[in-house]
Amino acid sequence: MRSLPHTRGKGETPEALNLALDGVEALSPRDGMEVMLCSQLVALHSQSMEFMRRGMLDDQTTDGVDRNVNRATKLLRAFAMISECLRTYRGGGQQKMTVEHVTVQAGGQAIVGTVSKGTGVGNA
Repeated sequence: MRSLPHTRGKGETPEALNLALDGVEALSPRDGMEVMLCSQLVALHSQSMEFMRRGMLDDQTTDGVDRNVNRATKLLRAFAMISECLRTYRGGGQQKMTVEHVTVQAGGQAIVGTVSKGTGVGNA
């Protein structure tokens, strides 16, 4: 909770705790690993939005805008990477391939459907 920018390192308030827990709950973690990843996502999102806010201040210098936007960009990249980690973790790392177009030449053969490795029993 202390990682949220508006708490200024003091995440013991009920408001800060509720905000962080609501963010994690919205991602619906299913186990301890997902709780950790979701907590990181909440902290990264919150901090990146804070840097974006700072970059848009009226009295901000060009250098200040650049620094804040660069910080936000780095955090948002980390957010995207952790989001992908969460997606992969939830999906078991399985990939799906969809073939949309197949050409079979004259005399060729094609199989349509799910193909899986057999047990090796049958005609050799």
